[in-house]
Amino acid sequence: MPTDEQIIETRARILGRLYDRYPRTAEHLILDRRRIEAGMTERGGLTRASAEAIGIVVPGEPWGLPAGWRRALEGIVVPADAYRQFVRGRDERRPRPSAKKRRKRARARRRR
Repeated sequence: MPTDEQIIETRARILGRLYDRYPRTAEHLILDRRRIEAGMTERGGLTRASAEAIGIVVPGEPWGLPAGWRRALEGIVVPADAYRQFVRGRDERRPRPSAKKRRKRARARRRR
């Protein structure tokens, strides 16, 4: 469980990145729990495309969400088009390998 200081630091880092990236106009949305959940996958996470759309992860940097990302997103302001990309990105997942490929990989791991 992250400490309060870590949460504040993560929120400040995310907010700073977002405020630097976008000018404030009338076409902005405030993220709340409902809007964040709309962009999450079935398993409760984010895809890289969704995270990049709202600026949590910078393209080209290693993938990984910072601890406390969900709480840090609540209350921030993002452009409406970035939010649309955020929601669309939840469906951009790599397809699960077929059962045949999974069995083949499992056999290869057992041989090692």
